[in-house]
Amino acid sequence: MDITVVGHARASVKPERATLHLVAGIESGDKGDALTRTTALVGKLQAHIQAMEGAGMSPITWYAVLPVQTRSFRPYSDKGAVLPQRHVAESVVKIKFRDFEALSQFATQVGGTAGVSLRYVEWALTEASRTHLAGQVLKMAVADAKSRATAIATAAGANGVSPLEIADPGLLSGVSGAGASGPRQVMSARAGGAGASGKSADEQGIDLAPEDVVITAEVHARYTTT
Repeated sequence: MDITVVGHARASVKPERATLHLVAGIESGDKGDALTRTTALVGKLQAHIQAMEGAGMSPITWYAVLPVQTRSFRPYSDKGAVLPQRHVAESVVKIKFRDFEALSQFATQVGGTAGVSLRYVEWALTEASRTHLAGQVLKMAVADAKSRATAIATAAGANGVSPLEIADPGLLSGVSGAGASGPRQVMSARAGGAGASGKSADEQGIDLAPEDVVITAEVHARYTTT
């Protein structure tokens, strides 16, 4: 008798890295003014980040400053009249922290800067930790599949089971359809409000309390009874 089962496993651990996503931007009635002021604002932020990066044991491991982009729109009055065109220039900035206390301090400092909007924090593991944990979770999923197959075999009066196939979802022979393959990492991210310029980190809704990183795995397996 052949038995086909699905094995699941899940593990959650404290994060080791946190990437802060923020936007630096200025709105103005003059496109050139918006671009000039945003460029200056981004330059100040970058100088701040570089100062952290060069201070002894850097609390950050990586950062990126995306090119300044512009957009224009025409607002309407409360009576429906078309108002003069407005222009927005903004740049997305991402900073990865290894030191969560430094992250909190940085968010407090820049959160009150006019033109800076803190968006959200993305919690994660280092690549080495993620790879190790993913391997452990995959082993747990295989063990779960065997346990399920053994329980079914026992209930059917068989003595035990031997594996015929173990595969990622959708890859068992004779089974159509595909699923997510291998372990998956769920990197917790808490969205914050875009916030108006000049609001503090707390006022913008950023939650700096670390959230666990969750790794899940699923395997499909086929066993034969012994």
